[in-house]
Amino acid sequence: FWQGGDYNYQTTFEVLLSKTTDLRRSACGADSSSLTCVTDLVLTVDYLVTWLKIYQRADGSSFYEKIFEKTLSGFVNEAFVLPDDCGIVLTVSLFDNYRRPGFYRQDLYWFDKSGDLKGFLPLLGRGPQSFCTAVLDRPRESSKSFPVDFQEGLHVFFADGHGGIACVRLGH
Repeated sequence: FWQGGDYNYQTTFEVLLSKTTDLRRSACGADSSSLTCVTDLVLTVDYLVTWLKIYQRADGSSFYEKIFEKTLSGFVNEAFVLPDDCGIVLTVSLFDNYRRPGFYRQDLYWFDKSGDLKGFLPLLGRGPQSFCTAVLDRPRESSKSFPVDFQEGLHVFFADGHGGIACVRLGH
């Protein structure tokens, strides 16, 4: 904790996400046959976010892989690891609290596994966004009422923070 004049600054550390996948119950490649589970761990210290994968082997040993580490322009509020190695979605706000509720905004960032920015959506409202993914395919039987501009692929649905639900297509 640092204090100087009228300015107070306190470092924040949070575990935003810890999600474990049991590989014994999911399809995995031959090279990962000795692995029993993988845990996605997203940590933040102020504006710095770190995404780690922790692997557990059948013999009880474990190891980790740092996917990426980024400094962002705000406090990370929510993290969601996307399926099929599509990356991670983060909501970030310049506001560390709700002192000015009328001006509070969050921005959504989508990063791939190498840490490259794939998408950005500004001006979301207060969270939680409650992310959910779905793969949408065109029905096999043709239908004239089906939208012409429909795009297949992975979509992420979330609350926009203003009373609505948003959907973003991430790819095929």
